[in-house]
Amino acid sequence: MGTDIHVFAESREGAGEEWRFLPVPDKTGVRYDTPVPEGEPRYRYYDKEAEGGKVEIGGERSYLRSWISDRNYRLFAYLADVRNGYGFAGVDTGEPVQPFADPRGWPQDLSPELREEEELIEHDPTWFTVQEIQDFFAGLEGDQEVVGVMSARQFEALEEGAAPESYSAGIYGRDIITLEQDEYLAYKKAGKLSWRNVADEHIRVRVEEDDGTHATKEVYVRMRWRVPKVQAFTAFNDCMQEILDVAKAGAEDVRVLIYFDS
Repeated sequence: MGTDIHVFAESREGAGEEWRFLPVPDKTGVRYDTPVPEGEPRYRYYDKEAEGGKVEIGGERSYLRSWISDRNYRLFAYLADVRNGYGFAGVDTGEPVQPFADPRGWPQDLSPELREEEELIEHDPTWFTVQEIQDFFAGLEGDQEVVGVMSARQFEALEEGAAPESYSAGIYGRDIITLEQDEYLAYKKAGKLSWRNVADEHIRVRVEEDDGTHATKEVYVRMRWRVPKVQAFTAFNDCMQEILDVAKAGAEDVRVLIYFDS
């Protein structure tokens, strides 16, 4: 089961002033707080479209649009200690990191829009000013280990020393086997792997089952590599700048509120 992030923003005119909800701009240039003909703010979205109009989730209400929806577990770990070094069912995703802070919950002086959204929080709500998180970004140095699983065919296509562009935390199935990188290379050197034909997506290996029978399984490889710590924040940092551009306020007068669902 995956985990998703929900990111919202508020701004104020200065210290001690009231926080105002900051809707996500429509990429077409129309702000989502501009009413559509039916009078519904565009910053709300719905579960599905229905003929003649939009159907609200659960038939009751809609959700606020998130500023970003990147499923980046390394980012989640830094922001709120979520999925920090592990994925679903505890699978290893790399070395844990030191988070920006423990989840803080949401503040009491929320804007009305986020007060309503607060009812939908599943877990690990937190908040920070854009200034705080930008200072945290700036202080990150060094690199970290990342662990990911990919098909053997994808692994074979990687250039030496290159990191994969896409991978998962784990792959499961009756006809699947996941080998550590060194283990895979040993199988390959021993000639135990089977490439059936060029069109076949999977590389396979014949293995002995616990009951003594043999089965041919699709091979996936668990690989370990290192990346700069700041790489986890590339898209999120761009998002913070977009929020500041829309808010037209200083970084200390814009705050970001997040929560997660799984």
